[in-house]
Amino acid sequence: LEDAKNDAKDQIDKLPNLDDQAKEEIKKDIDDAKTTDEVDEIVEDAKKESDENLQDAKDDAKDQIDKLPNLNDQEKQDAKDAIDDAKTTDEVDDALNDAKDKNEANQDPEVLEEAKKDAKDQIDKLPNLNDQEKEDIKKDIDDAKTTDEVDEIVEDAKDQNEANQDPKELEDAKKDAKDQIDKLPNLTDKEKEHIKKDIDDAKTTDEVDEIVEDAKDQNEANQDSKELEDAKKDAKDQIDKLPNLTDKEKEHIKKDIDDAETTDEVDEIVEDAKDQNEANQDSKNLEDAKNDAKNQIDKLPNLTDQEKDDLKKRVDEATSTDDINNILDEAKRQNDAKTTDPSNPTNQDKGTDGKGNQGTDGQAQDGKNLEDVKSNGKNQIDGLQNLTEQEKNDFKARIDAATSEAEVNAIINEAKALSAQRAADKKQAQLPNTGVEDAQNAGLLGGAMLGALALFGLGKRNKKREEK
Repeated sequence: LEDAKNDAKDQIDKLPNLDDQAKEEIKKDIDDAKTTDEVDEIVEDAKKESDENLQDAKDDAKDQIDKLPNLNDQEKQDAKDAIDDAKTTDEVDDALNDAKDKNEANQDPEVLEEAKKDAKDQIDKLPNLNDQEKEDIKKDIDDAKTTDEVDEIVEDAKDQNEANQDPKELEDAKKDAKDQIDKLPNLTDKEKEHIKKDIDDAKTTDEVDEIVEDAKDQNEANQDSKELEDAKKDAKDQIDKLPNLTDKEKEHIKKDIDDAETTDEVDEIVEDAKDQNEANQDSKNLEDAKNDAKNQIDKLPNLTDQEKDDLKKRVDEATSTDDINNILDEAKRQNDAKTTDPSNPTNQDKGTDGKGNQGTDGQAQDGKNLEDVKSNGKNQIDGLQNLTEQEKNDFKARIDAATSEAEVNAIINEAKALSAQRAADKKQAQLPNTGVEDAQNAGLLGGAMLGALALFGLGKRNKKREEK
């Protein structure tokens, strides 16, 4: 038994992955053993512990390798391979130290300098460190070889700052902070309770101040949320009051309001809805104006059905109430021209052959004369400089559709009157106010005279035809 114990202790001394303290404890267990079997069992357990210590050291070392920021993937793999080949924890430590040295050598100087500068700024802001402590810590930062070392120094400094905190000052800061939390109107009781617990757990006045600032931000966010909900409710009320939106349009707009994330978005949606409401109203007004205009055209007694249909077609195609009014004015002028025309076929009897029959020779002659009148009329229309091309084309189209010389002349008179009015308007725009009215009246009088002369000439031609 004694020989077994001595041999066992020799084996324990040779186990490389046990520290001195562990070896001494194992040897004591060997001395207390009563049988060689107990001794053997103790040795086996010691060997297992040694192997486990080696594996634990390897796993920890590999974790540290992965966190070295300045090694590339290949360098990290090479370091891990060296760790796997290690037979003792000392060899593992050597491989890890080699990797750290490589990581330090790869450190970007600019990145390291930036990290050191930021670290010193943080140290200056720690309120519970005295000047000497800060100077010592900054010197350690200057001596650091890697950003990891810098980070570690900063964390230690924060721990020191926390340890230096004056307990009474910290308690006063916590009390004041809780009072501020209680006065934040937009936090729920549950939110306040949670924040106060964080204040109780704070280790420094800086932590307390940070918690209070976060609480204020939360309070403001809650206020924004309440304002947003109120804005959405008000917006929906406004939408319901817009009379020209359909139920489907209102439903769609309200859904957009629900999806809005800011009051600005809500306001924009409401403005768009108002524009849509106005557009719908304009569309309704336009449709009403068209229907009214067509009803008025139907009531004009001196227009043919074809003329009415043409005018109403133009009304349907109009895109504004101004266009509709212009077409309606044109229809009324056309109707009035026929009313005042003494040679309008609707106001006189047609010639006969004395037996109550229409004369075919007269019809042929009239047809020829009508074509001549139309041709001459269209030439006159083309010569009116104050009409647009579209207006000229409209007048000429009406001349082509005319069925009598009187109707042609009435169209020509209407065109000339419109051209004269345009000329007077232009002159009025160019002249000073004095005398404008006289010029306008002169233009209107000229148009009226032209119309009278045309009617007079038409009357003479009709009289000659009747004598023949």
